[in-house]
Amino acid sequence: MIVTFCLFMAYQCVMLPFCYVKMSGHKWALAIKAPAGEGSITALDRAGAAFIFMIFGPLFLLAAALADSFWYILHVYKTDLDKTEYEVAKKEDQVTLHRRSYKKMLTYFEK
Repeated sequence: MIVTFCLFMAYQCVMLPFCYVKMSGHKWALAIKAPAGEGSITALDRAGAAFIFMIFGPLFLLAAALADSFWYILHVYKTDLDKTEYEVAKKEDQVTLHRRSYKKMLTYFEK
C-alpha cells in the first residue's frame, strides 16, 4: 500500500503543472469562444472565471489532489468488501426483463 500510494502521489505531483497549464488555456479559450445560448454566462463572466482560476488554480488542484489521496487511503482500508461483493452478486441474480424489451428481442431474432 505504501509503494502504490507513493507512486500515486508522485504521479499527482508530476501531473499538477500540466493540468494547470491545460485548464488555464481551456478557461481562456472558453472566455474567447464559447457557445452563446439560453442560460449561458457572458464572455466577461467567463473571463473572470479564467482570471480567478489563474490565481487560485494551483490551490484548487492541490485541494483536489489531497482529496484524491484521502479517498485512496479510505478505499485501501475499506473492510466490508465481502459484504459489498455479496450485495452486488445478490442483485445480479435478480435479472429483470421488461415486456417491451422482450418483444423487441423477439422481433430482432425473427428478422
